[in-house]
Amino acid sequence: MAIPDFQKIFFPLLELAGDRQTHTVGEAVDALAGKFNLTQEERDEQLPSGNQPILNSRP
Repeated sequence: MAIPDFQKIFFPLLELAGDRQTHTVGEAVDALAGKFNLTQEERDEQLPSGNQPILNSRP
């Protein structure tokens, strides 16, 4: 599966936020990666700038 775009990530991210717990960005990224069954390779895919993984820039 390809890394989902912002629109597909938005609702699952809101569900995570709706549990009224505090989550770090890393926890949110891990939860979203699990929700979308992303491989480690997909999780590690970098932005064109190479500064950060694509998935980390979506939430």
